[in-house]
Amino acid sequence: DDSTSEVIKTQDNKIVVGTYAGICVYNEEKYAFEPVLNTGNGLMSDIVYSLDEDEYGNIWAGTDMGVHKISKDFKILETYG
Repeated sequence: DDSTSEVIKTQDNKIVVGTYAGICVYNEEKYAFEPVLNTGNGLMSDIVYSLDEDEYGNIWAGTDMGVHKISKDFKILETYG
């Protein structure tokens, strides 16, 4: 299910989308959203309810199984839950 739950624009102007199939980022060159994180590469759950960015540019993703702190280049730094 690719239903959208949250959309944010980051400090470096990336459009990041939380969906029920993980996290996607808008690729301006391809005019398309591309998946960057899901359960196949580190998320506890594909169901992403919320996204926020902290003052350091890290993205915080709330899922139905916990919270992830994610770096600007979409590497999972910490997991809570």
